[in-house]
Amino acid sequence: MNGHTLDLYNASLYEKDGGMGQVSLRLTNSASDDREKG
Repeated sequence: MNGHTLDLYNASLYEKDGGMGQVSLRLTNSASDDREKG
C-alpha cells in the first residue's frame, strides 16, 4: 500500500476507535514523509 492509501485506512480506524488512533496516524504520516524525502 502506498502512503495515501495507508492514511485513508488509518483515518477510518481513527473514526472507529474514537480518537485513540491519532498517534498511529501521526506516525504513519511521518513515515510517509520520510519515504518521499528519500
